[in-house]
Amino acid sequence: MRNVVRAVLAAVAFALAAAPAGAQQASADGAPSKKVLPPSETAPPKKVTDAPDPIPAWLDQGFERRLRLRGRAQALGGVMPAGTHPVRPQATRVLDYIVRRSNFFDAYDPGFTGATVEFRHPMLDLRLVEYCLSLPTYPWCVRKHVLREALQGVLPEPVLRRPKTPLAGHPFMEVLKEERSAWIDAFTPCAAATAYINRAKIPVTRGDPDPERVWLNLRPLGLDLWMRRAPRTTSVEGST
Repeated sequence: MRNVVRAVLAAVAFALAAAPAGAQQASADGAPSKKVLPPSETAPPKKVTDAPDPIPAWLDQGFERRLRLRGRAQALGGVMPAGTHPVRPQATRVLDYIVRRSNFFDAYDPGFTGATVEFRHPMLDLRLVEYCLSLPTYPWCVRKHVLREALQGVLPEPVLRRPKTPLAGHPFMEVLKEERSAWIDAFTPCAAATAYINRAKIPVTRGDPDPERVWLNLRPLGLDLWMRRAPRTTSVEGST
């Protein structure tokens, strides 16, 4: 099984080599930071709350009713469910979401993309999924420990042992903090977009600390920008 894990994980080895090998996360005294157990592994599981409404408030109600969007969303399983597993809530949340969507991989099929390219999904190999879910969370699931062990002898030692250096935050959240982004919360949608969105119900995005909610509430702006440039012969609903 070790060989199987090594063969699959070697495909994502670039994730460890993406930054300079000398990059280190240091403590206040300049020494490399100590390995500590992440909060997710020490804190008790979060209380599961009701799933959010799959239909955003800013979606035009007439459009929603005509296309029966609420019923279709419920048939597809709505939004990704909250994780309930006491140890691996995120992993079980994602896997359950994929299992309940039989068309999850359709967008990668040549019949959909129009490109004669076969997509592979090595990280969803059942052998790898079952193996990873069977690992004790500590130390194997902390700070890429399983990756580092599997790729011994494959990557240079400085790269293999380099601490994680994640982004300090979401780039779009940082941009929204700038004054030049103030227009986003005051944009006026074009006439075509108003058939699908209710401008009065779009929440303010600047200052909202939740990146997932902000990303959701930026979609009306994206639709508006697209419709300003889209051909005028076809509507979103497919009528001409």
